[in-house]
Amino acid sequence: MRADPGGLDTALSPAAAIERYSWRWPIEPSSAAGKQVTGAGGAGNRVPRAVERTVPFAFLVQSLMICWYAISCDPAAGLAQRRQPNPWYTAKATPAAAGMHAALRDALSSARINSIGPGSDEAREITEATLTSNAQAA
Repeated sequence: MRADPGGLDTALSPAAAIERYSWRWPIEPSSAAGKQVTGAGGAGNRVPRAVERTVPFAFLVQSLMICWYAISCDPAAGLAQRRQPNPWYTAKATPAAAGMHAALRDALSSARINSIGPGSDEAREITEATLTSNAQAA
């Protein structure tokens, strides 16, 4: 038997182990972005059900954000805009999750959002003054 019950294959050559690890690399940036951009890494949950739900929900939100960006935005224009204040990003080929998050936040805050409050028949427009954050992604 080559592998232990935990999945560690101790008979692999170093080259085979490195190749197998390289298969995992495309997942790592997504996991890091999911924890940092969506805030899943800083969730202070302690109740078991909350712990089980928070990270999957954060990754769902991240997936929806990426789909929205792919459908509604121009990645080439986003990269060009990102390069203006940061000329060292000449080799950057894909938009960062933080850039997608900033674009989504800007789109949501600039959209005309109306709501009717409880007990009222009048819609109140949410304006720039009522928003709590206009921070840009780093």
